Amino acid sequence: CQARVHPIAGDVAVYCRFYLTRRPDPRHPLDVDNMLKLVQDALNGKAWEDDSQVADLRGRRFVDRENPRTEIEIEALP
Repeated sequence: CQARVHPIAGDVAVYCRFYLTRRPDPRHPLDVDNMLKLVQDALNGKAWEDDSQVADLRGRRFVDRENPRTEIEIEALP
């Protein structure tokens, strides 16, 4: 089963929380800005029509060894 979702028209705010199994190794860093770009690319054309609509973008990195995940909140802006 696949849900049908229509992209948001207008500006959006995107808030991401990245929960990793460990702290990034300094030799192989996981930059939050790179992770945010992956989210933007993945949701382009699905959550919004074009990533130029993202007017507010925030990301934070955490460690959760038991439950690694990415949480994404998208808000249509007035």
